[in-house]
Amino acid sequence: VDTRYNERSYDDRGWCCFESGVSRELLVRLSVYPRMKAELDELPPKLISLASGKAPEPVELSNSDVSQRVQQVVESIETATFTGKGDKEKVPRLYKDYVEKVAKVLT
Repeated sequence: VDTRYNERSYDDRGWCCFESGVSRELLVRLSVYPRMKAELDELPPKLISLASGKAPEPVELSNSDVSQRVQQVVESIETATFTGKGDKEKVPRLYKDYVEKVAKVLT
């Protein structure tokens, strides 16, 4: 990612960690359903990694243990840097709420 505007790496930015986490969570959960996975596989990649000087690359998703995956995302959010006041406390909670809502809808 180009850093001319912001020197902080993408993976160290709080809201970027959140956005990546919610995108991955939904796709991983949807891909558990065989018919949905088949449909998703027919479409172009849903997540693409962009970096200066590199060609775009599809992001590979892993079906790791749900609680482990959620904890890893929460930890990445908690260790990331936020510029907005109060975001560091609010965003992990938003992510956990999102995971709960997605789980309810898909069960």
